Amino acid sequence: VKLNHPLRDALLTLHHVLKDLRPRAIPLQVGAHPAVLYTDAFFAMGDRVFKPTDPEIPTRWNPSHTSSLENGWGFVFKDGPRTYAAHGVAPPELINKFCSRRAFIYFLELLAPTLALCLFSQKMTPFVIAFVDNTASLAALNKGYGRDPSVNHMLAFLWCDCSLWFAPSFQLGSIQSQCE
Repeated sequence: VKLNHPLRDALLTLHHVLKDLRPRAIPLQVGAHPAVLYTDAFFAMGDRVFKPTDPEIPTRWNPSHTSSLENGWGFVFKDGPRTYAAHGVAPPELINKFCSRRAFIYFLELLAPTLALCLFSQKMTPFVIAFVDNTASLAALNKGYGRDPSVNHMLAFLWCDCSLWFAPSFQLGSIQSQCE
């Protein structure tokens, strides 16, 4: 039986993660609080800024110009009494690797938690609840793979890093819903 690319990538990642996996201790004491991560992404077309969940995203544009758009990410990370926030713009060279099938939108939603979890991996509690507001990205984060090979490589990197330091729980949600 020949496996498709996404499933093959996911199984290779699983093989690597299981080979190096350390035993986990789950604290059951009252007062053990997980870290909380909120992530988001955006892209701009001219003077309009869109989030991937916006209903009025244009359905037609020239995909060859996608990488020249302003494509950004951001996160807010709370670990106990400390709160951190960061945002940035992905360079066109990076976006070009994810332009197939408009996968760059979903890539941006995956980039934010990947950057945040990698930045804080050795400094935070091992239990993290990470909120993303894009259902396709949530599914890919929880399954460990998607349809795009470039995205699968990034997910493999994330899960290999996660296996060393922490156990994230990815959930659907946004920082706006938590502030209301």
